[in-house]
Amino acid sequence: MYNIPLRVRNLIKRLDTSDPFSIATSLNIAIIYGNTPNRVNGFWKRILRRKYIGLDQRLSEAEEWQKKAVIAHEIAHIILHPAYKSYCMAGRTVYADSRKEDEADEFAAELLSYSYDIDKLYVIDFLQNSWKEIHNDQG
Repeated sequence: MYNIPLRVRNLIKRLDTSDPFSIATSLNIAIIYGNTPNRVNGFWKRILRRKYIGLDQRLSEAEEWQKKAVIAHEIAHIILHPAYKSYCMAGRTVYADSRKEDEADEFAAELLSYSYDIDKLYVIDFLQNSWKEIHNDQG
């Protein structure tokens, strides 16, 4: 188990920012928007040694902190679980390691607490359950 508050604090201190977009840039992680499968809002992928975070283009309509929460969640996977492959999605799946997903949620909530006056439990609840409000389930 990781000491996530310490990891986040050290990351912020090292990069001199708590903004997930700036952190991604500093870590040479490209952020791209595109069409993702239904209920998949974010993922990360390494292609030819380059790291990418893919965001569902429908998140462009979301509030800024929600986009940052998804990016922070994926940055957490890149830092804490570099060999783990899954998607940031509602309702979790049997294929996702819930411990790793919970750690990424905690990391995202901790990171956002430096930029926003927002309850960490609210951010975690959003990451785990509130994607349904962003996406219209069409099937």
